[in-house]
Amino acid sequence: MNYIYKIPIFTKSGFMHTALGGWQLAGTFVAETGIPVVPRFTLPYDPVGLGGGYTNRPNVAGKVKNIGNAKQWFDTSVFSYPTPAWAGGANQGFGNAGRDAIRGPGRVNFNTSLYKSFAITEGSRFEFRAESFNTFNHTQFNGVNNTFGNGNFGQVNSYYDARSLELGGKFIF
Repeated sequence: MNYIYKIPIFTKSGFMHTALGGWQLAGTFVAETGIPVVPRFTLPYDPVGLGGGYTNRPNVAGKVKNIGNAKQWFDTSVFSYPTPAWAGGANQGFGNAGRDAIRGPGRVNFNTSLYKSFAITEGSRFEFRAESFNTFNHTQFNGVNNTFGNGNFGQVNSYYDARSLELGGKFIF
């Protein structure tokens, strides 16, 4: 969602409007639920027996529950290695986890701008802008480790940028 709001102060023309009025507040709001993540695994051998070069998934026993913290984003205890084909694996060495068995972190973000144009001549003006990205500066998880067998499996491994502020100006003629 995006918005632009003209701040209703000093709206009557004159010196006060020129000096203090005419400010606008604009911004964007993003709310995402999180993208599906494909679980994977690594083994020192090929459980299918085809020599590799393909993607395989682990087994999952039950529903994957979302825990929602950085050290454990989802319940990792429901995952296991598939039984190899040569050991009588039910799926010929392939895991039964669905391709989107894990839901990645969601995101709620606000970006805000405050700006004003100052008339210089009839055909030219100066625009001042103050902008913030991730305005409320809350931690936003980005990625999660999806490799079963890795010591960080199920942990958040990246974050979106912290708040940044930017001041700018431009001369329009």
